[in-house]
Amino acid sequence: MKTFVFTCAAALLAVGCSSEDEISSKLRDHPANALVGEAFPEFDVAELPSMQSADVTFDKPTVVNVWATWCPPCVKELPSLSALGKRDDFDVITISTDKQPELVQSFLKNNALEELDVRLDPMGRRTREHLKAQGLPVSYLVGADGKIYRVDAGERDWNHPKTIELLKKTLPEGGNS
Repeated sequence: MKTFVFTCAAALLAVGCSSEDEISSKLRDHPANALVGEAFPEFDVAELPSMQSADVTFDKPTVVNVWATWCPPCVKELPSLSALGKRDDFDVITISTDKQPELVQSFLKNNALEELDVRLDPMGRRTREHLKAQGLPVSYLVGADGKIYRVDAGERDWNHPKTIELLKKTLPEGGNS
């Protein structure tokens, strides 16, 4: 657990005071970057609130975000992820690594984030194994073809015009993957 917290803190320090180029450079060694260009891995996570296993499908470009309620940068970026998910050109799927679904549901309700598509991976075991999600938050830009095109570690304003432009530029044919 100490290693996980240290990794999260180190990622925050690397992101906190850096330009976009510096962030890209510092996060280039993140283990999840090995997945860029690969198909998004298939693994089971429960969908909230039903707690039933649900397949992840990609009908359009999708940001898959791994987060936790105890992670301040995760909590800070969730409203912008919610706003991004309301757009016509992107979907958003979030995967909480919190242990208790009731805690996540209460958090979502108390923060007016009930519209988010939230899955649950208690303690983050599956996301660490399949997505190499070390440190939180970590996000994956997945094209409609199911391939991972970008990995971002650390907090981001997902609904900012420059971020949306960067996401579209990363996808093949400017976002029409």
